[in-house]
Amino acid sequence: MTDQHLEPADIELLIDDEQSPGAASLAAHAARCDTCRAAVDEARFVAEMLSTAPHLKPTREFTERVMGGVQVSSPWHVAVADSVRSVVPDKGATRTSMLVAATFAGLLTTAGVVWVALRADQVAVFAGLVADRGRTVGTRVLNDVAGAMFGPTAVDLLREHGLIAVALAIPAFLLTSGIALAGFRALGESARTRRG
Repeated sequence: MTDQHLEPADIELLIDDEQSPGAASLAAHAARCDTCRAAVDEARFVAEMLSTAPHLKPTREFTERVMGGVQVSSPWHVAVADSVRSVVPDKGATRTSMLVAATFAGLLTTAGVVWVALRADQVAVFAGLVADRGRTVGTRVLNDVAGAMFGPTAVDLLREHGLIAVALAIPAFLLTSGIALAGFRALGESARTRRG
């Protein structure tokens, strides 16, 4: 032991229990070695300071503040389970009712998907009919709106060019409205600066 410096565990042993059987040889080495004596003196100083330091108690909000700054990530299945638990009541008739309703909704949805899958051709025909009817009604409404707002010339353009005319007219309308709005705003600003 006389050739090597004291390890941190040896220094702790000297400070914590100088009466232990191995502490005498460690103390003898520290008395001869300036480096080890300085390390032991420094460790004693720190231990003494810690033992005389006031015991501080954290505030009640300490945990919340610390944990508020910690980003806790949980696996996706835990997040889903927590979300379900927050919605489902803990016990009682309400939980049973929700379970029955969820089971019924799942069965109904499954039956609907199976029915649609087995009758895909009929669903496609029905969807086509709905789309045609929607297009007809939409065109009629668009013609009526265009006629009321812009006159019969707009209706003729709409009939002649269809959705291409609408696709061109809407951006043109928005652009001219934006230019007009910017112009009115500039006029208002200049009037305000002349008054002020």
